[in-house]
Amino acid sequence: MVQDLGDGLILRRTTGADAGALSVGSQEGREVLEYDAGSGAFVRVVVATIGEGFQTLGGIALRPSDGSLHVSSSASGEIWRYATGTGLVVPPALAPGLQGPPGLVFRAGGGTLFFADPRDSLAQTTDSVKALALPGGALTTLGTSAGAEFHHVAVNGAQIFATDVQGEREGGFP
Repeated sequence: MVQDLGDGLILRRTTGADAGALSVGSQEGREVLEYDAGSGAFVRVVVATIGEGFQTLGGIALRPSDGSLHVSSSASGEIWRYATGTGLVVPPALAPGLQGPPGLVFRAGGGTLFFADPRDSLAQTTDSVKALALPGGALTTLGTSAGAEFHHVAVNGAQIFATDVQGEREGGFP
């Protein structure tokens, strides 16, 4: 079980051998770091982007079914998968060609990854909430809005919710 403690950049593992570990996304160092939740002590660098992988951290999520770490790159518009134990990227990018998804969240079973995909700076696309089926990688748009500025996505059973950048507007998707 994983608990999202913020804007998709801090996760707390609540079950398994590493229960109590905090995964923290570092914007500056292009890394995902692990800390002991009890003491706050640094444990290790889980993922460090060297030649391939995310460029500017958008969001992180742990897949409940296998514990793999998924990281969105807001600079390159991609979602990457990493082996949590080794920190190695598992190429290719799962979802290239996005506008820069800020946050990620899995359905409880880990079969679907949800995220917001903002419109491009030229306003040639609309803000949307998307679903990525795993392991196959089929991408589905659940809903769009021209001015929503979707940023955060949450899952509650079968319902998907998204809020805007300021957290003022909320939308639900079946």
